[in-house]
Parts: sequence; structure tokens; C-alpha cells
Amino acid sequence: MIIWLTGLSGSGKSTLSEALANRLRSIGTYPLLIDGDRLRSGLCHDLGFSKSDRAENIRRAGAIAILGSQSGITTICSLISPNKSDREKIRALANLQNIAFLEVYVSAPLDVCEAR
Repeated sequence: MIIWLTGLSGSGKSTLSEALANRLRSIGTYPLLIDGDRLRSGLCHDLGFSKSDRAENIRRAGAIAILGSQSGITTICSLISPNKSDREKIRALANLQNIAFLEVYVSAPLDVCEAR
């Protein structure tokens, strides 16, 4: 299963994904967390923020999520991922392999996101 949290920067995606991961661990499931900030400091350090670089960042995150899910690991992704078409490509790849894909939009007021 892939759980994909998306939303504005500062909306709480990483906080929610960590809380979900902790909850899953408490019941004996060990999830894989893919966080956009961590991804950009490692695997995606070579990418900028152009439309094509953002799409490649999402593609890489999705590829990792699918690999984890193929191994039976619940994968939690928290990325801004503003382009619906990029998320839909990952969803389609997951569906082809019978991997559940749950997308969650984390909504927070803009002033709260800016303050964070």
C-alpha cells in the first residue's frame, strides 16, 4: 500500500506521516517513509524546482514507493507534489501492480503554512 500525503509546504504532511508511521509501528507494521525534504537532500539532490525536475522528483519517490510496496512494506510518502498528473502516473503504475494507492491532501490555512 502507498499512502501519499500532499499539500502546501508547512501544511503538516511530514508531521502526519511520522505520526502514522509511529501508529503502524505500535501495531507491528514497519512502514517506509519517503519525505520530500529528505529525498531532495539525498537521492534527488541533483534536481532543481523546474516543472521537469519536480516531475522527476515525484517519479523517483513513486518508484521507491512501488518497490517498497512490492516487498510488502506500507509506504508513506509526504511530498508537496503540486501536479495532479504526476501523482496520477504513480497511481496508474501502482494500480497496474495491484498496489493500493491512497492520496491524502493535507489542508492548512495559508497563514499557518507561512508561519511554519
